[in-house]
Amino acid sequence: SQNIYISGWTGTGDGDVYLKKYSESGIFQWQVTWGNGSSEQPRDMTWLPSGKIIIVGTREIDSTLIKFILCFDADDGTELWSNIYEEGVFHAIDATEDNQFVVYAENPGEGVVTKFTEQGTDIWSYTMTSTHFITDVDICFDSEENVYFMGRKVSGSDGDVYTDTYLSRLQNDGGFLWEEQVGADHNNFLNSMEIGPDGYIYLLGYTRLDTEDQEILIEKYDSSGDRDWIIRQRDTSDTPWPKGLEIDTDGRVYAITSSSSGEYVEYWTSPSGSLERTIAINQSSIDVQTFGMDNYDNLILSFYSDTGNHKLMKRYKDQTPPQITHPLTFRIEAGSENNTLRWDITENDLRRYSLYIDEQLFLDDQEIDGDFVEIEDALEGLELGFHNFTILVEDWQGNVASSTVIVQVVEDLFIAGVMDVLIATGIVSAILIIALVGGYTGKKWYDQRELETSDDLHVSQGVEVPETQVKVLRGAEFVGNRLRYKVKVANESSSVITDVTITLVSYPKDSLKLYGEITKVVPKIDPEGFRSPSYEFAPTQDCVKGLISATVSFVDHKGTLHSTSTEPYEIRAVCDLLTPESITPEEFGIQLTELDRTDLTVKVDDWTPKEMHTKTLQALKESNFFQVGDHQTEKAGKVEREITGWAKGKYTGKNLGIQVTIIGTPGEKGAVCKLEMIGEDESMILPALDEISKRLSTWLCPQCNATLPMEIVQKLKLAECCECPFCGAVIDR
Repeated sequence: SQNIYISGWTGTGDGDVYLKKYSESGIFQWQVTWGNGSSEQPRDMTWLPSGKIIIVGTREIDSTLIKFILCFDADDGTELWSNIYEEGVFHAIDATEDNQFVVYAENPGEGVVTKFTEQGTDIWSYTMTSTHFITDVDICFDSEENVYFMGRKVSGSDGDVYTDTYLSRLQNDGGFLWEEQVGADHNNFLNSMEIGPDGYIYLLGYTRLDTEDQEILIEKYDSSGDRDWIIRQRDTSDTPWPKGLEIDTDGRVYAITSSSSGEYVEYWTSPSGSLERTIAINQSSIDVQTFGMDNYDNLILSFYSDTGNHKLMKRYKDQTPPQITHPLTFRIEAGSENNTLRWDITENDLRRYSLYIDEQLFLDDQEIDGDFVEIEDALEGLELGFHNFTILVEDWQGNVASSTVIVQVVEDLFIAGVMDVLIATGIVSAILIIALVGGYTGKKWYDQRELETSDDLHVSQGVEVPETQVKVLRGAEFVGNRLRYKVKVANESSSVITDVTITLVSYPKDSLKLYGEITKVVPKIDPEGFRSPSYEFAPTQDCVKGLISATVSFVDHKGTLHSTSTEPYEIRAVCDLLTPESITPEEFGIQLTELDRTDLTVKVDDWTPKEMHTKTLQALKESNFFQVGDHQTEKAGKVEREITGWAKGKYTGKNLGIQVTIIGTPGEKGAVCKLEMIGEDESMILPALDEISKRLSTWLCPQCNATLPMEIVQKLKLAECCECPFCGAVIDR
């Protein structure tokens, strides 16, 4: 669920608890309230994976505080149950992935940690006496459901009340493991705790000698209670106050602080504890505050007024990558110096960039100063010809964008400039220029394919990029009068891939017209997800022959660029461009004697004559032939079936006919099939005959018509379901 839930106190009359729901985009959905006229205040809340919201808080009756737990339906806000307890205060709550939750309660003379089921039934409790936590308490589960809780105690070890903070750990069954005093050497006030993906515990708070000398503390501890590092950050201009703490999936720490002037500061630290960045924003000080940082990040903060226990409820990111502007081509003279290539970038929170030259890493992890990237040294010493210069740009939220400029190195810029003028005026044939560029592109594509083949990257005719576990498949089918070519990119890795770019390299332009752009871009593909962008072609003649190829590039979670290409898809289509036309058997017999014809005999071993009869009827139907005739004769223990069909081209209107004769022994595998193809257009006969013969004599994928590998055929013969390695379709016999 990407919905946002906020709980608070109405503050009207004696005050009630409210729960609000917002959509992911911040649109208000509903609000419910709970209370009976007493003063009810929420202290903490959590969300259960089963779709429930749990709120803990206090109710004040005659100056006495009693505890409550509320459970609401996360979809519509319906109250599911509520539990009222004896005197005390609930301070903090956290939930497990199996819909259990744990709370910390301050009771008279003791502190209690209790684990509950989602129905509110207690599972176990751990009780502390004498020196229990009384304020600034936070509580968390780790991945094994061990419980960590932190807070300040009634009596500090140095004799000063409320100054010492302790971190404790319980086993998942409530058994005590250890307790450690945390913080710096002076008075410590830590009030936020999170457990990172690495299993370490991160704490946020402050320490001070007096009100004039106060520092923000960020600490990291391992599961044994040993401190890994501590950061002390001082703001000499104002007194800082901790507000919230979050850890992202990479282990980066985000700490939110504020000051009396209303300035919010976010500290970003790496998992190693080095301070990476701070951002300051001036905001008015209110209890519930929503604000954006630059153009990339939104935070929803929920504060308790006056208690100091301010907690960050939710953080979500804008996935918009940086926008890059660049020249399409860039020409320099061989041996020249002081050339500058520039990319302009629209993004006000840029972090770093990497540069690839001809797909080889040249510069890595370079800091970006400003809103552009310029390079000079990389342009020196280049060989004559064309070179691909690609930059990968990353912002501070991890969004990545890439951009490629084709750099041409020429012997003499003056001569090259004259060639430009000649081209512009039409004196030099544009066909020559296209041939030159196309020849270069083809060579680069060939070299790339050769490299991938030598590295054994192919899975049948799909391509799996090594280490990234990204599979590329392709297929095509006729939908109406259009050819739809698809490239499926399946992310089988455990990380998001971004900037997935699919580009058509070649297709038979003499017989196919492309509708739409030659390049498709998918911003990201989540783990175990896939995308299948498609290209639409309109045939311009009744016979289409040629190869369709595409390249695929993407950026992995480390910012590394990967590229590969699909296996060429061979298209020899006539039958998909036919329409059935009705004629009588007598008319077909006349055409059989008058039109050009070509014969082909095929022997099959895997099917009986009866099975071949069924297979032929299906093949002619799928090939858009009208069934003219079908009759059978038997002679000398052999059966003979003759099937005829007739069709017309969609574009030329020229006719095509077929006669299939099947001869074999009834009930026995093995048959001879004689195919006779007749037509008004000689160029259509051979491709059509080849299509039909393949359908009859080989095992084809019914989706993409590719010839299936032998291992797939063997499984089909055993009546097993298989997946086409070319398009991913599920096939059974």
